[in-house]
Amino acid sequence: MNKYHFDIKINDRSNNAGTKATDDCKTVLLRNGYRNIEISFNKSKFLLLFNLLKLIYRLLYYIFVIPPRSLIIVQYPLKGINLYFKYFIRLLKIKGCKFFCIIHDLESLRSGGNQVEFKKEIDALLAYDAVISHNPCMSKWLIENGYTKHFEEIVLFDYLVEDNRQAKSLPEFDKKNMAIAFAGNLNKTNFISGLSNANFSFKINLYGPLKNIPDSKNEKIKWRGSFSPENVVEELEGDFGLIWDGDSMDDISGPMGHYLKYNTPHKTSLYLVAGLPVIIPENAAIADFIRTNNVGFCINNLASISQDTCEINNASYREMKKNALLIGDKLKNGWYFNQAVIRVENYLYP
Repeated sequence: MNKYHFDIKINDRSNNAGTKATDDCKTVLLRNGYRNIEISFNKSKFLLLFNLLKLIYRLLYYIFVIPPRSLIIVQYPLKGINLYFKYFIRLLKIKGCKFFCIIHDLESLRSGGNQVEFKKEIDALLAYDAVISHNPCMSKWLIENGYTKHFEEIVLFDYLVEDNRQAKSLPEFDKKNMAIAFAGNLNKTNFISGLSNANFSFKINLYGPLKNIPDSKNEKIKWRGSFSPENVVEELEGDFGLIWDGDSMDDISGPMGHYLKYNTPHKTSLYLVAGLPVIIPENAAIADFIRTNNVGFCINNLASISQDTCEINNASYREMKKNALLIGDKLKNGWYFNQAVIRVENYLYP
């Protein structure tokens, strides 16, 4: 069986993890015998016509050269052509090819869309023979909005890095000097602006692109810099990694906060690979995973972190740290995505 990986790549040199998940999926697929089909574009408004012609030419080319009965996985969403890619799929299905996709984002849900936009998203996904969803919460949303085909769940996105970590004894947990790491595109994280005036008992280390650094008078808030997705693993300092998003420190409000109720944030994997237990909102989609695997704890708001950590002692912290390192070892090697792909392959070709 011929197996192909399809993705659209838009070149971006910024220091963020925007392409880390798709790059890692591609690496895992190539390890497992998939051939790469990638259409890359330079991000420029002056090249729109050239990029469009390039896209049409390459898609027509692949319709002729991909052998009959091939298996093709797509990294979803395909920027700019989601709604039209189903026609490419239909033409290749005439040759007996089968398609499935790994969902990285549901754009209609992430942007706080309406039922019309939800329907367009589901229609695009129904073109595939199967999809890999993030978690049970996302799968439930898909079903409730009309998705009727087969799905699997990845649970966590892998985070491939070389293991340069030296074996160390598990650390003592010092509540009085507790530090929390928060990584991401800080310019798009609205609640960050309120941290300067907050009176936390713990320190917060920020990592990622940031135009306006929080008030330097607040010594508990430190911007540590912006690093590549591979290097930030070694740079993270803290006892825990924080998952939070939205407009407020009191709850996960706004479209991005709401999205946490359905998606699996990639930074979860970053923290676990770095050996950091995770602090996550109580109503986040993967809160049950964090609790069940004892790799962190859940909160209702940022102010409750100090109170919640009062119940954590050295023994319980070491256990969370140990579990985080064990799951991190799987994430570094692509275990979660590999297992999801195998399950889809067995379904499509029993």
